[in-house]
Order: sequence, then structure tokens, then C-alpha cells
Amino acid sequence: MKFIFKYLSAVALCCLLTMAFVAKAVSDPCFDDNKQYSQQCSHYHYDKVTAYFLDAFSTEQQVHISRVRSRTTGQLVYAHYDFVINCLVNCPVSDTDVMQEGLWAFRNALLENRLYEKVMEQCDPRVEVCCYDYGCSEIYSIGGGSTETSMSDNSSTDVSVQGNSGGGIRRVERILHGADAAVNLYQNLARDSRNAADFQQGHASQLRKPSLFSMRKINEGAYKVMMLTAENIYEDADGRVQHEPEQGLLYVDLTHNWGDQNNMALRNFLEMAFAIGTTYRCSQSTECKGEAEMLRCTVKMTCRQID
Repeated sequence: MKFIFKYLSAVALCCLLTMAFVAKAVSDPCFDDNKQYSQQCSHYHYDKVTAYFLDAFSTEQQVHISRVRSRTTGQLVYAHYDFVINCLVNCPVSDTDVMQEGLWAFRNALLENRLYEKVMEQCDPRVEVCCYDYGCSEIYSIGGGSTETSMSDNSSTDVSVQGNSGGGIRRVERILHGADAAVNLYQNLARDSRNAADFQQGHASQLRKPSLFSMRKINEGAYKVMMLTAENIYEDADGRVQHEPEQGLLYVDLTHNWGDQNNMALRNFLEMAFAIGTTYRCSQSTECKGEAEMLRCTVKMTCRQID
């Protein structure tokens, strides 16, 4: 059986809950992203990076890391992780197992220095092969012009993203070192874990508030969105997400009763999962109507790929 899961979580263990990797994270309000523009938190620097890693089946997974650093020392003091876990082959039966195996693969990649970023670099078609949305080109001859060649499965890890007749931009892989991806406490705990189950159990005491969304592919381009509402209990949002990358389109129309705070978190999850703002430009809206148990919230997006 082949299916795809996409998860929003912060290294979610045991009950798949958001967790912090330093004890101070529970009490320091500055480790909340919403505080990054506060004067009281000006001694911290905030940024986000998307890292990639391969699991045991060589399937590429990704994790969005929200980082907080000391402006004085530059040291990473807090990290929050939002995973997009893809299960393509030999998928475990339960969602819990899917996440557990994805997290174990992340742990191994972190300790073995196999996390990597995808960064943009300029490409000069006069001296190197450049790749564009339509394929790759040979090096330009002195008289101008080039010969287009198609990209194959055995081509370079460089991936085309943009280009024109005068030059191109390519995406290349760059190692993300452990010190830039996780605080020392998390690295030590990961190193002491013997297996995936041990990895979960060892971090149970550091779990924070529940925060987990997932998307399951139901047919080509269409996803349903779920939220973990209790241990191993998922609730579906009404509506669906339609993603058509070949046409450069993304459409979201979701309704749920998870509350206003979770509605904003759901929007943030979708923005990270589909790289909205860098890959897509969207018109979007979020709102909640009603009171108490009758509260209904919506997230709507109509997006086109950025040229």
C-alpha cells in the first residue's frame, strides 16, 4: 500500500506532542516565535531553515526548524521541529509507527551529519551545465546557443528552479551541521537512544502542549487534513487540499471545530508544507464563527506558483 503522510509536529514522541529540547523552554517566553519582535526578547536572534534527510528506504524527508540563538554568543539555545514525513514504501500500519520511524531516521541523520539544506546558486551557462524548468542545457558555445538535454534519474542532485537565456539559478545541497540543527541536550539524548521506541520513551518527560497535524494523500493531488485530538485519535477537517504542481496551483478549503488558535497553527502548517511565500503566492483567509462548542473555523487559500 502506498500513501503519503505529512506531519506538523515538534519532535513528537510518545503521544506525538510538541516538545522542547532545553528545560528552560518551558518557562522562557522568548522561545515562542510570536515573541521575536518583542523588546524583552531582543537578546535573541530568530530564524527558520528547512533541512532534508533520507530514511532507511532512501526516501527524502524534510523538517522545518525554527531556531532561537543568543545574539551575544551565536549559540543555538532552542529549536522547534515541524516534520513533513513521506511514507512511500513498506509503510507501517499505524500513524504512530510512521512518525516513529521518521523521527528515528532524523535522529540517525543528525548524529551521522547527514542533514542537508537546499540552497540557491547562480549558474553560468558559459562554463557549466545549467538546468531550467524545462530541462538542462549544454555549455554555450562561443557563437551562442545551446543544446537542450532532458534531466534523467541519474542526473546531478542540482535541481532546476529558475532560469533564462542569460543564466540560471540552481538548487544545490549543503550539509547542515548538528550544532546548527539541535541544542546539545537533544544531541546527547539522541545519542543515548538505542532504538526508535527508546527514543520516544526517553523524551516523554519533555513533551509540551499537543500540536500535530497530518495530511494523507487520498488520490492524485488531493489530500485530507487531520489533527491529533487525543492519544492515537485523529479527527478530519471538512474539505480538502488540492495540489497540482504541474499546473502550479494549490487550493485549500478546510473547515473544522478545533478552535481559533489551532486554526492559525493549521494555516502555518500548510504554509510550511507547501513553501508558501517562496514557491507559491496566495490569496488566503482564516476566520472563526460561533461560540464555544458551536465554533467553526475555516482556512482558505488560492495559490499560484511564483514565476
